[in-house]
Amino acid sequence: MSRRRAHLLLIGVSLLAALATGCSGGGVPETAGNRVIAFAFDAHGDDLEAAYGQVCSATKGVVPFQSFEQTRGAAVSPAIVSDSWVLTRNEQIEDYKTEDPAVVETWTEVKVRWPPEGTAPASATATTVWRVHSVREDGVWKVCRFEPAPDQSAGR
Repeated sequence: MSRRRAHLLLIGVSLLAALATGCSGGGVPETAGNRVIAFAFDAHGDDLEAAYGQVCSATKGVVPFQSFEQTRGAAVSPAIVSDSWVLTRNEQIEDYKTEDPAVVETWTEVKVRWPPEGTAPASATATTVWRVHSVREDGVWKVCRFEPAPDQSAGR
């Protein structure tokens, strides 16, 4: 490996480490949107136990961990087993405002993408927008309910 390539790799790894630990010393802000990102990362990264730990108690009361694990999250919502999630800018409350402890529920929309059933390659995909509802429980944001976003036909 060339010195330049090794240097670029080191810079990239350092930047990722700094972002992961929060350069400012405060870490990643505990916002509803960041919780949705963390949930998606864990669910898609096969850490289903960590993902389930980020689900609200009302949903856990309906879907036990065994069902969540066996269906890879689909027992909560088919959106969870999609290929990818991309947060949109559409949210009930601007994300930075969800750091305020007085805010106890909100929703964030995500573009959800997966190949239509029985098709390959993944380049032939369907994309829909889902609304992820979040609630604050014991001071921590939890993902709670998933539903297709209204006005899907509007092409948001």
